[in-house]
Parts: sequence; C-alpha cells; structure tokens
Amino acid sequence: MPQLNLAWWIFNFLIGWIALIIMFTTLLNISIPQNDINPPSFTSSISNNNWTWN
Repeated sequence: MPQLNLAWWIFNFLIGWIALIIMFTTLLNISIPQNDINPPSFTSSISNNNWTWN
C-alpha cells in the first residue's frame, strides 16, 4: 500500500516541521536577561598602560 506509506511520511514530515517551528518561536520569544555576565570593574588600581614587568 504505497498510499499509506506516503501519507505516513507526509504526516511525520508535517509534525516534525510544526514541532521545529514551535520550538524556535518559543526559544526566540524567551526574554534574555540584560545583566552582564562579567561586569567591568572600575576599581582596578593598575591601568592598562602600566606594565608591571618592564
């Protein structure tokens, strides 16, 4: 029965694409927190131009 095989393939294909679309839309709609992972520290006493090994 090739019709059943084709229908089953189309059904699985559509279910897969619908699942991918739902997954990507939910991942894109998640709000990313805006805080920095490594915030810059301004309390450093050593500047970038002060090389301690020279």
